[in-house]
Amino acid sequence: MITLAWIYTLAGAMFAAFATLGLSDRSNPKRLGNAALWGLMAISLLVGDRIGDVANGVLVLGLAGLGGFNLIGRRRRDLIWRRRMSRRRSVGAIS
Repeated sequence: MITLAWIYTLAGAMFAAFATLGLSDRSNPKRLGNAALWGLMAISLLVGDRIGDVANGVLVLGLAGLGGFNLIGRRRRDLIWRRRMSRRRSVGAIS
């Protein structure tokens, strides 16, 4: 039978894979922050019930710190593509 623990394990493994893939993305200048974010999420889901409330609170503070200090973000290529597409859409728009 599939229990909630199985789902947490599956999600934690998926987030660990995201962390590994994000760390290997050389085109993203914020890859270390992104990998840390997904790694902390993976730790929380995989061993969160065994590390206790204080450690989970520290994980949450780490996640907030990563976002608060702007250490996470997208690849530059994605941002350039989004700007180009928004300009293309605004040219045809009626003012």
